[in-house]
Amino acid sequence: MNNEFDMGVVNNFFKYDYYDRGMMKWAGFYLSDHTTELKKEQTLSHNKDQQTIGKQQAEDKIGDGLFHSYVNKRTVSIQLKRVDINGRPVRRIVGIVVGYNETKVILNNDLFIDVSDIRNIEEE
Repeated sequence: MNNEFDMGVVNNFFKYDYYDRGMMKWAGFYLSDHTTELKKEQTLSHNKDQQTIGKQQAEDKIGDGLFHSYVNKRTVSIQLKRVDINGRPVRRIVGIVVGYNETKVILNNDLFIDVSDIRNIEEE
């Protein structure tokens, strides 16, 4: 087998047979810079409503929310008492309570949360 190619054949192919669709072939793809900006914008818009620290709920209200999610398999959004280095609350945790006791909550079978770390809870 000969690994060399004939430049005449290559030039002929591009001159007569190959059709470059130009930008049409990129219509379904996003450029990496564009996707980076979209992700940044999505994060900022998602975190805008997360910027405020919610009101601390009473333990019985938190317990009721956990119980309601557990019994009815409803999705809840939990705000923790933690804040980031800029003093903003950490991202809310969203999930379904699959188990809990006096000290721990289990969301989605894989996330364990201390009940004492919960600031407030809302049904989604």
